[in-house]
Amino acid sequence: MNNQTLQTANKINKDLNEFERALECFETTIGDSEEKHSTSPKLIIDFDDFDDGRTQIALPMNLSDHMIGILKQNIIENIERMKKEFEEL
Repeated sequence: MNNQTLQTANKINKDLNEFERALECFETTIGDSEEKHSTSPKLIIDFDDFDDGRTQIALPMNLSDHMIGILKQNIIENIERMKKEFEEL
């Protein structure tokens, strides 16, 4: 394995670990179970306000649930893609 391949593998591994940690925000396993359990997340938008501060607004639960589904699917797809890239090195 040359240096470039090693650096690529390290980057993929780092990104893969970040995506796996991100997925844990939405679902987790309990004990030795293979079954995934929801952590009942709710998305909150944090933005600059007009008083030089920050404001947070929670999305309505139905919109939050929809967006979480999209995020989880995207994260899972990226995890699978990165695992394949890592194995191909």
